[in-house]
Amino acid sequence: MELLPLLATLSLATVSYAQPNSSETSCAKDAVATREERAGAGDAKAQYWLGTELETGRCGRRDAERSLELLRTSAARNFPPAVHVIGVILRREGQSKAALVQFEKAADLGFQLGFVDMGFTLGASELAVYDATQAYAWLSLALARETNPRLQAYLEKSLKARADNMSSTEVERARVKAEELRARYATVPRWQDTQ
Repeated sequence: MELLPLLATLSLATVSYAQPNSSETSCAKDAVATREERAGAGDAKAQYWLGTELETGRCGRRDAERSLELLRTSAARNFPPAVHVIGVILRREGQSKAALVQFEKAADLGFQLGFVDMGFTLGASELAVYDATQAYAWLSLALARETNPRLQAYLEKSLKARADNMSSTEVERARVKAEELRARYATVPRWQDTQ
């Protein structure tokens, strides 16, 4: 597992989509103990935050093996940020097909980074899953669902760059696929961290 890309993704997911309260990120002894207790009791959100803490070394302790175990357990309980991070881990380990399964599951749960990473993973020409048409379609859907103006601008730029490298036939097929995806996800609400 490549630590720096994972840390960047964890940070983006944490800041943009999973909103921690102070008890979930505090390094105070009692807050860490409470996280451990909640994670042990099966709280998927606590498992996610404790897993990211142990992966990044925040609060002065690192345990990559336990981190992965906690993140997998949280993902198995359908906590969207954990599902997404498991996809990131799989992609970093060269398992792009398995990563796409996790990203699509995150998207099915309404998690915005699931849509985004479906597009960027399918659009990575060095990966065996490369499909420019599918990448364009997923990024179009991600853009349509994005509410942050800075991220909207980034997705628009990414789509334009992708379209510039595609034939008009490919772009048309991608737009048709994007409409199919919009219909598929029309009733899936955007995930909000309200737990």
